[in-house]
Amino acid sequence: MGKDYIQGTKLIRELEHYSPKIELIEDAAIWGIFADREVAFLSKGKNEELKSQKLIIAEGAYDRPMPFPGWTLPGVFTGGSALRMVKTEKVLPGKKVLLTGTGPLQLVLATQLLQAGAEVVSVLEAASSTGAWKYLHQFWGQWELIKDGLHYLWELRRGKIPYLTSHAIIQARGEQEVNEAVYARVDRDGKPIPGTEKTVEVDTVCTGHGLIPSTRLSRLCGCEHKYEPCLGAWVPCHDESMETTVPGVFVAGDSTGIAGALVAMEEGFPVPAQEQVIQKARQESRLDLPRKHQNITHFFFLLGLLWRLSLPGSRLWSTR
Repeated sequence: MGKDYIQGTKLIRELEHYSPKIELIEDAAIWGIFADREVAFLSKGKNEELKSQKLIIAEGAYDRPMPFPGWTLPGVFTGGSALRMVKTEKVLPGKKVLLTGTGPLQLVLATQLLQAGAEVVSVLEAASSTGAWKYLHQFWGQWELIKDGLHYLWELRRGKIPYLTSHAIIQARGEQEVNEAVYARVDRDGKPIPGTEKTVEVDTVCTGHGLIPSTRLSRLCGCEHKYEPCLGAWVPCHDESMETTVPGVFVAGDSTGIAGALVAMEEGFPVPAQEQVIQKARQESRLDLPRKHQNITHFFFLLGLLWRLSLPGSRLWSTR
């Protein structure tokens, strides 16, 4: 089942332990938040309302879309939705898949697709590995992260999956659905380099360019937001206790900035222990959270470089 399943099971058991104090309402879609923190939602076909003294918003994040010609064709998925299909729904998005985008989620998705029986044609990483070595010191001691990275890289190597840096899709083709894709090498600005185009037959394209914090509910509450250039997105303003500019409304998790599950869980600790625990989590990761996604991408580059250098006659990541 994997460690994610084990961790998830542990969290469910903890929730069940506090069931006398916590009511879990599943399949609930929030459609309004009004004065005095009154939440209106639809559950099992019925409209319900709840009033609260305190409101905690933890609505996570969603995939960052990156349009290209043919991106609306059936068979084009975001990386997050494809990963959910494979891990949660146990359904393959397609049989012959091209992955394109940037970030570590691509390696996770490629591994899951391979294990589920799909053919992964290539993994295209838009970022360049140039300068990745300067991030090496930030990952010293992160043995669990290194272990995960080597596992994903080993799965790609064992499956003989090309991992092409400085490459991106430029077009998906098909009449009623995707049947081929065109990709090319890209420059530092992400622009295709003429003459490097290649066409591959696929029935599925999975594209992922990171995540965007979801702020729909915090906006409904009237919370003040600020723009984070490193994320390229807006996030709710909050103090050390995670309280927003609206009294009694708190935020937590990736809706406050993309920092991952570890920090999201630690944000649930009570104040004043909360800030201490969050700081500890950040120190253990040794990452500047607004730059975490970029640094983890460099981290996987470094693992790949070390992996290839350790193999006789191997070349570095292909940029062909």
